[in-house]
Parts: sequence; C-alpha cells; structure tokens
Amino acid sequence: MTQLPAKRWVIHEMNEMEVAEMIERHIDFVDKDGNSVHLPMPFVRHYVKRDDGVLPELRSGSMLPIVLADGNVLRKNGLDRLRGIWFEIPEELLTVLPQREGCTRGIVKTAMEFLTNDWLVDVATTYTGKCVLIALALTIIERSLLAERPVFVVTSGKRGGGKTTALRMVLQAATGFPACAAAWSTNEEERRKALMSYLLRGEAYILWDNIARGTQIACPNIERSCTSPYYTDRKLGVSEVPDAPATSIHAFTGKQHRPSRRPRVARSSSSPRDGSSRSGEPRVQASQPGGLDQAEPPGDRQGAVHHPARQPDA
Repeated sequence: MTQLPAKRWVIHEMNEMEVAEMIERHIDFVDKDGNSVHLPMPFVRHYVKRDDGVLPELRSGSMLPIVLADGNVLRKNGLDRLRGIWFEIPEELLTVLPQREGCTRGIVKTAMEFLTNDWLVDVATTYTGKCVLIALALTIIERSLLAERPVFVVTSGKRGGGKTTALRMVLQAATGFPACAAAWSTNEEERRKALMSYLLRGEAYILWDNIARGTQIACPNIERSCTSPYYTDRKLGVSEVPDAPATSIHAFTGKQHRPSRRPRVARSSSSPRDGSSRSGEPRVQASQPGGLDQAEPPGDRQGAVHHPARQPDA
C-alpha cells in the first residue's frame, strides 16, 4: 500500500464564518429559552478586528524542533505564544530526538561526515559549498527565530550542472515535501505581488528557479523581506496593507547569476581552477542582501569564485 504524503502546514486567514465556528466550539450561545444559537456576525467582526493584544500572534509554523541559542530545544506541539510559532511535530520524530548530553564533538563530527560524504556525495561542489547547503537546511529550520535572514545562491556555467537538483534535495530534506519553485519575473511589480502572497502563507522558503544567464539579482522588496521581521505591502485584490511575517528563506538558482558584490556576510565556492576543473559544476553561496542594485555585471568568469569570502562579525 502506498503511504500518503504528510500534511503540509501553511498559514490560512480565516473568514468570518470559520471564526464563528471556532468561537462556538468553545462557547455555547443560547437564547432566552436555553436553545443553542449562532453568534451574531457583528460580534464576530469585532473579534476579528480587535487589536488590543489579547489574542496570540501566529508568525510561522514548524514540523521540526527548533534549537535555541542556549542549547535548549523547542519541541512541544501547539502554539508557542512567546515566539508565535505553531509546532506540529510528528510523534515518530519526537521519540528519536537526541538528548543534549549526547551531542558530543565526536557525534557532531560523525554527523557532518554523513551529511557531506553520504547525503551530498553526488553534489559537484567543494566541502565549503556542501557546508553552505547544510546551512541552508538549518536556516530553514531555525528561520522563525532569525531577525535577519541570508539568501542562498546556487549557480554554474552551463545547463545540467545539478543546481536545481541540489536545492531540491536540501529543501525536501528540511521540509519533508518535494520542492516547489517560483518563476523570477523581470517586472519588479510582479515580484512584489508574488512575494507578498508567499509571505502571507508562511512559506518556509521561496525557490527562485532557472534565472536567466547573467541576471543581476537586484530587488529592494526581497532586501526588505530579508532584513526585517515583518514585510508590509498592499494585498492583491483588496484595499488592505497587512503586515506579513518575513520568515521565508530565499534561494536562487540559474546560470552565472549573482547577488550584490557587497554582501555583509558572503560564502562562495567553485570548482578547482586547474586543468581538471569543470565549468559546469555548481557554485554555492550565501549572502546578506544589501545594495543589490549597485553590483557590476557578472561577465563570463567560468571556474572563478564569485567574491572573496568575507568573515562575519564576531
């Protein structure tokens, strides 16, 4: 028997009828004769529009545990009211989570060897590039705790280098679902509308796939979504300007495209610059967007590293 795929959780804005049903699951409204009745719509509309801070805020959802900076792990299913995260972790996963005391240096070394030498064995990039792909998976898991988020870029000099395949492997491993790609529009207005719709759904990532050769990634809307906890814009089709939690992680793939030449934090890798190098091997990079509109054209630099690696602030 074929196993059914797991449920995919996204943020859905409830309409007035759904809110009324939710309230009536907890409160039984009765008339003067004691008969159960529906809650009048004016009270439902008031409940939906209230902004006094009484109702908890939902920023994102997670089907995986999240590790805090102090080493503790968030693993309790339901709403974490402090951080606005809804957890829906499968029981099968909770039973096999390692304890903090068991995460020794030797265990971490063994885990990294498995990830780089077994899981990513077929990815044609350097050890640094594989580490960036692992960082992408970890960033997706931890995204709800990050005030600012890097973007990830996978590129190569020709078709068939395994760019999209590498990202699909990582994204499916991090989310449990086959990766979904989005088209990169040359029209900034179209990108702005698409970005807002993805953020309102609480998507874990946005994969901008098959970007045209040599495209310079320059988008102030994506920059805003990466450097702020919330993204504000007009909602398509209605006269509303909602605030969407900007927790989605951006990943780009294409032929010889790149982000700004002035990232605050950059990591890049390429094939060895010797006679045995293959210009089609994918190059992997993570960068913090900033000043994307001032970058120079990429040119044709087969086998070369995008930018010198710059050390992050301590």
